[in-house]
Amino acid sequence: MLLLAAFGGGLFGSAIGGQPAFIFTGFMVFIGIGASLSGSDYDFLTNVAFGPVFGPHISFAGAVAAAAYAARMGQLDSGRDIAAPVMVGSPTPLIIGGLFGMGGTSSRPPSQRCSPRRPGRGARRSPSPTPSR
Repeated sequence: MLLLAAFGGGLFGSAIGGQPAFIFTGFMVFIGIGASLSGSDYDFLTNVAFGPVFGPHISFAGAVAAAAYAARMGQLDSGRDIAAPVMVGSPTPLIIGGLFGMGGTSSRPPSQRCSPRRPGRGARRSPSPTPSR
């Protein structure tokens, strides 16, 4: 399921372009900071902003790869144009972006790929073991 979400994130990034994908990640970070400051127990920053769909290691990487591929195929003037979406013409650059998004999810350690919940302010935590003497 994680790879499918990463494929969708790379596809999303290549559809809107690299720079807009990075800006969208910034908006998600602001929403995550607001949620964290308001006392939410859900870890929005890890799971959404830097998660398997909108994280820059997924959406931006997919967009850059799709732009380079589209330029190689003659659909874009330059592969350095990270602001241009590649939704025009053949769907192949979108698929390339999705595949690079799937590759981007393997760049994070498994412990950081998804965290279901983090303990909130009032959550009970198990007491730390006392050393025996």
